[in-house]
Amino acid sequence: MENRVSRLEQQFASIDAKLSKLDTIEGQMAKATEVAEIKGQLSQMPKATEFGHLRGDVSRIAERTTNLPSMWQMMLGFLGIIVAILWKTK
Repeated sequence: MENRVSRLEQQFASIDAKLSKLDTIEGQMAKATEVAEIKGQLSQMPKATEFGHLRGDVSRIAERTTNLPSMWQMMLGFLGIIVAILWKTK
């Protein structure tokens, strides 16, 4: 009976060792899939060459906005329109 128990203990020890190896392998596989997901997400990010085109777009927009009236000019314009309307109704 003691022989059987000692063999069972040895078998359980070897099973525990194999399970711990499987746990480490599973952890490494999870890390590998996470890295693959991150690489996939990074591949969707814009490249440095695409930012060069954006600079040109931004400069064109900046040129167009220089001709727009400022907030004070807009307020004075609306105030002038209101005063003109009130002056006409008198």
